[in-house]
Amino acid sequence: MVGIWGPGGIGKTTIAKAVFNSIRHKFETSCFLADVGSNSNGRAQLQERLLHDVLRDSNLKVSSVDQGVSFIKERMQDKKVLLILDNVSHSSQLNNLVPSPDCFGPGSRILITTRDKRWLIAHEVNEVYEVKMLDDHHALELFSLHAFKRNEPPSDYLELAQHVIRYAQGLPLALIVLGSHLFRRSTEEWEATIGSCKGGPQADIQEVLKLSYDALGRDLKELFLDIACFFKGEYAARVKPILEACYDHKTMVIGIAQLQEKALIRIDKDDRIWLHDLIEEMGKDIVYQESPDEPGERSRLWSGKDVDHVLTNNTGTNKVIGIQVPWLLSTISMNAKSFSEMRNLRYISMGGPSFSGDIDYLSNQLRWLDWHNCPLQCFPSDFQANKLVELNIISCKIRQLWEGRKHLWVAQSKES
Repeated sequence: MVGIWGPGGIGKTTIAKAVFNSIRHKFETSCFLADVGSNSNGRAQLQERLLHDVLRDSNLKVSSVDQGVSFIKERMQDKKVLLILDNVSHSSQLNNLVPSPDCFGPGSRILITTRDKRWLIAHEVNEVYEVKMLDDHHALELFSLHAFKRNEPPSDYLELAQHVIRYAQGLPLALIVLGSHLFRRSTEEWEATIGSCKGGPQADIQEVLKLSYDALGRDLKELFLDIACFFKGEYAARVKPILEACYDHKTMVIGIAQLQEKALIRIDKDDRIWLHDLIEEMGKDIVYQESPDEPGERSRLWSGKDVDHVLTNNTGTNKVIGIQVPWLLSTISMNAKSFSEMRNLRYISMGGPSFSGDIDYLSNQLRWLDWHNCPLQCFPSDFQANKLVELNIISCKIRQLWEGRKHLWVAQSKES
């Protein structure tokens, strides 16, 4: 058994099909079960399809999953089979279709494609092949085949094609979708497509990538959106305590491991958290779509323009759970009511800008408050810091904290 693992759109199914077509003649019988994870016909029907293809008995009927498992165990042991299980999304699918390694005859080969490495490990596959992003040379070749029906772009399109390559970052799906969209289009249409970030072919790419997100549980979705919106490129050692404060230790540790297994994030050799730009873009678009017209109705704010709008105009709501201000922002003018409706706010990171004004409310749900150049001299009188685990208020004007519990790490400058 060999697993083929990687994110959506990277070409797992294409590789499996190529292998299947090139070696199937070496086997007594073969079966390609497409899109196992989203098959609407049910598990028993998948088992029946497998049995029909391998045994060549169209009269055989499978009335239940348990019966199908028994048939597979009893009737395939003398068959040298090539079996492809495409897009597996849960261990039960593997257990029902390959209940044990010795179900099939000697010399059999089973290829499993999945977005989630965990299922491969749990099923004890022999090898896991991680599909890598294409390098620039091969990316340009794949893109050109779809955009120009040749191996390289014409000279007058080369610079535009290189822009697309940088955008796609080696993801085959992006290269194919964009190449097909741009085929026989003018340079003006190319420039408009490259300059656009919403709709069109990009929407098709995001729809495929979003399949991995949709399969996550609630806590994993929240964890992924936090990382996509706030923590790409950050050191994992810095991010993990923040996520643990906002969730819990078990959710954080298991969640990060599962997001890596699902190829949505990776932690590099320098301990930094990374996402493919298109996966990051997908996560941010999910949050944007929560309220396209009013950022104060979204769960997370990371754009300087949106943060300034919300804090200046008091448009924040109880839907906002995290705010991160970019260092490039210069000034934000707050007022007493800037945070008054954000009652579920749990994470604030105010980095570079200087702030003016004062506030009379902070959420009692706050876990993490990292605020440089904080303009406050004291915290709101009704602020309860029972859930706060870190307060970093370097270069601030704070003279007095709050009444009650203060079991947390407090970092202050000598001037504060």
